[in-house]
Amino acid sequence: MSTSHPTTHHARETKEEAPIVNVQKLLERFKLPGVDLPALMDAQRKNVDALREANQKAYTGALALAQRQAEIFEETMHEWQTAAKELTAKNPVEGIATKQADLARKAIENALGNMRELADMAAKSQAEAYEVIGKRVKTGLQEFQSYMKRA
Repeated sequence: MSTSHPTTHHARETKEEAPIVNVQKLLERFKLPGVDLPALMDAQRKNVDALREANQKAYTGALALAQRQAEIFEETMHEWQTAAKELTAKNPVEGIATKQADLARKAIENALGNMRELADMAAKSQAEAYEVIGKRVKTGLQEFQSYMKRA
């Protein structure tokens, strides 16, 4: 049985939507001379859209990074299992030290390569998110300059 009451849910929805509607009605009610309210509202909408897009890119990047980390962990565990089987399968003691050194070198190389890959993925995700915001800031400044010239 649901603990949420239909009127409570509706009241919450109305409450969340109310500030946007009230601000819009307030702006329409008080027409300020020299202020292009539709342009101002459009600029704010574009700002919110840019933030939403930047957040989506950051979120997508974080998901890809987490997925790749899980894949790397799985690959590493598989490599260690294979290495352990190889070491225990070999009987001669003289070859074990060389094999262990080789395995350690490969593990370090893999770890460094994986760290580089993850760092590159994170940097790319951040750059994509910042690019969206940077474009919007630049466009917003141009819109503001154009608006000021008209006023």
